[in-house]
Amino acid sequence: MTRINRIVPPEKSVPPRAFEKMPPEKKTEILSSAPSYAFINLFIYNEHDLFPEYPIRLNGADDFNTRYYVIDFRNTFRVNCSKIQNATNVPPGLKCLQLTIDTRNVLRDKITHYYGRLPAEVIVD
Repeated sequence: MTRINRIVPPEKSVPPRAFEKMPPEKKTEILSSAPSYAFINLFIYNEHDLFPEYPIRLNGADDFNTRYYVIDFRNTFRVNCSKIQNATNVPPGLKCLQLTIDTRNVLRDKITHYYGRLPAEVIVD
């Protein structure tokens, strides 16, 4: 699931079945693009036993349960909490897990890429 956080070659940015069904000109367009994130707005962090399991319902596929969680950069907001002064001064019981250094770096890179790109509505052909 966390593969979604990595830059992939263009041919891996769409499911194989969808790629096979595409018209040749669309395939050429995809293959000529640079490697990028398949889902630029999503970041998935690893499952952990402390996270409650929840069901995933897919259209036309088997449902399953997971403990992976997703950050959607299109739906982010700041949480004000007077109990948290800084990252090292967190009252006991408020913080249950922390991302690893490597995962924080991957998240930082993806956030930078997401917010640093030109939005589609301002790109002029």
